[in-house]
Amino acid sequence: MPKAKFAAPIAMALALLIPTISIADDFENGEAIMPGDGKRIEACLTNVDQSWDETAEIHLTYANCIGVVSEACQRETPSNTSTLGMTNCTRRETLWWDQKLNDYYRVLQKNLEPALFEQLRDTQRKWIAWRDASCDFEYTFWQDGSIRNIFYSSCQLQMTADRMIDLRTMLDWLNIDEK
Repeated sequence: MPKAKFAAPIAMALALLIPTISIADDFENGEAIMPGDGKRIEACLTNVDQSWDETAEIHLTYANCIGVVSEACQRETPSNTSTLGMTNCTRRETLWWDQKLNDYYRVLQKNLEPALFEQLRDTQRKWIAWRDASCDFEYTFWQDGSIRNIFYSSCQLQMTADRMIDLRTMLDWLNIDEK
């Protein structure tokens, strides 16, 4: 009998906690980088480089490679066309771009003068705050629908990939091999 007395207050306490779950908790079941993801994106980036080396009339940009893994992930697995599936595919690709962004950041850290690297570090911190605020806004804007997860993860992918491309470009300016 005493157990029933506590059931309602515990249920109410749990119900009050649910709205406080952070945005990151929505991605708790997100995928890790899968074998072949990096090769798929690297092949795309190589095709971009080759489009500039050749005399083609149309040149690709690195931005053409954003989404190649998440799109393939959705095509190759029918269940990935659900909101959760699309979000997981996008998150999986974002992890790859973020890993490369951090790799390039470390290469720049080793190759830039300390004062210049300090400025890059400060810029990077501000960029992270900007990315998070921008994507949080998109999540909040679409708060009444599950599509908010797709917008949030797509924002994270786009902004992370764009920033990785920026750092890769800096390495090119400095004529530094990123490998």
